[in-house]
Amino acid sequence: MLGRLAKECSKNQSYKQTIISLTSTGKANRLFEENNIKVLSLGMKSILSAPITFYKLLRIFLKIRPKIVYTWMYHSDLIGGLAAYLCGVKHIVWGIRNTKIPQIFFSSTFFIIKVCSLLSYFVPTKIICCAESARVEHVRLGYCNNKMCVIPNGYELDSFNLNPDTRSKVRESLGLSDKATLVGIIGRFDPLKDFHNFISAASIICKIRRDIYFIMIGKNLDGNNKELISWINGSGFKDNFILLGECEPVSLLNAMDLYCISSKSEGFPNTVAEAMAMQLPCVVTDVGQAAEIVQDFGKIVPPENPEKLALALIDMIDMNPNDRKILGKLGRVSIENRYNITKIANKYIELAS
Repeated sequence: MLGRLAKECSKNQSYKQTIISLTSTGKANRLFEENNIKVLSLGMKSILSAPITFYKLLRIFLKIRPKIVYTWMYHSDLIGGLAAYLCGVKHIVWGIRNTKIPQIFFSSTFFIIKVCSLLSYFVPTKIICCAESARVEHVRLGYCNNKMCVIPNGYELDSFNLNPDTRSKVRESLGLSDKATLVGIIGRFDPLKDFHNFISAASIICKIRRDIYFIMIGKNLDGNNKELISWINGSGFKDNFILLGECEPVSLLNAMDLYCISSKSEGFPNTVAEAMAMQLPCVVTDVGQAAEIVQDFGKIVPPENPEKLALALIDMIDMNPNDRKILGKLGRVSIENRYNITKIANKYIELAS
């Protein structure tokens, strides 16, 4: 989302950007450089090196004198927000990108969130949440309600187009016929994503239908993940699962027939909007903004309930193929109308003007 936002804002000639990464830029660096956006990396390896990183950040702010500082997620809100505040930046906007605390109590992240809740009353001028559920949860945690607003994620619809040739090639590479039904899920291996729920639902489906396959894409969703493999082997249907690990998902979305998330918690699940942009009907758990994204263009089930997840997927699989295509096309129109990146970027720019 940061990459899409920065790219769109770069079209505004009066809006000059510098991206500062507390750690390293990784794969995103190329996207920024392609759009002539300066990138600085501060190399922070752990919270123990935060004081050195903070000093580096102070020097950068004093040199470039930014008029607006947007910070992105908790560590940046704390370190970047405080540095900008001490350097006299007038517009400081924090970013909250998830609903639930992603770490256990008394972890460093939990401590940072509690500190940020206190600082929220005087450091930022605004706090942007990616979802209403995130706003509600962080107000409950003590964040300043009066400064909080919700701006959802945005998408470049031109990046998400169906391609029959790509679909055929990808399915051929996966060893799947055109008649086989492929259900996809994308995300890093994380307890909040609840992939055990997904695998349990898949095993229920496979007891009824053996021509359904389940593709899992994301960091640590591969054969080296012993816990994940034990769940799949325990399902009794290991041949119906395809594990691809971390890779570019757009071409793989072309090969899918349905998309699913099985999470316990989400903020604004990017992958659901991206799947809908690719005209894929979705079955999602009712977490974060997932139901708001899907609306009437898919199915919504309670979290941590594999039986209801399986039933919803079966209903969608058994739908008339033409009706399912129409549902997918309407879903794409819905995403374009509500989450076009140009509209979303303008909201960010207006907020600090």
